[in-house]
This record gives sequence, C-alpha cells and structure tokens, in this order.
Amino acid sequence: MTSSADFADLYGYLSYVISRRVPSVLRGSFGVVAWLASHWQAGFRAVLETEVSGPDRELFAERAGDVLVADATEAFRQGGLGPGHEFALLGQSWGVDLAAIEASLSL
Repeated sequence: MTSSADFADLYGYLSYVISRRVPSVLRGSFGVVAWLASHWQAGFRAVLETEVSGPDRELFAERAGDVLVADATEAFRQGGLGPGHEFALLGQSWGVDLAAIEASLSL
C-alpha cells in the first residue's frame, strides 16, 4: 500500500502543475482532498503537511497541528469546490504589482 507521505508528495506535485495550466480542473480535484478529510485523516494530514513551508510543517508535531487539521477538515466539510477555487486564485495574476507597493509594515 502507498504511504500517506508518498500520496501527499504526488498530490502536491500534480496540484501545482494543474493549477498553473488548468485552474478549473484543480477545483474539481479538491473533491479528492474533501474525501480524504472525511474518510482518511492520515492521508489528509499528510497532504496538509506536504503543502506547507518547513517552519509551518514543524507546527504539525505540536498540538497546533491537531488544530490546523481540524480547521482544514472543516473547510472541506461541504466538499472541495470552495477551497479549490481559492487555491486556484493563488496561482493567477491578481492584477497588482506587489513590488510597487511602498507601504511600510510592522509586525
């Protein structure tokens, strides 16, 4: 059987390729993620961990990881169309040149 991590790596790669070329197909593929969220939590968690940066991935080893998984599970509770639409927006031009913004930011 394929491990959760292997599945997540393949899914992450395919999501990136598809989101750049055919965003509408990606929205439908999020139905797979919604299925994982409701039927295979280990696979769903592996997908989430694979899709975040290294520092964020470290959070999954802490209690915060359980909260992140619960939050993401709720996002997919009604299916993958909403999250898929939002993910596709990340790969598209927003019509704003972010480098041209000269405002200061304080955290």
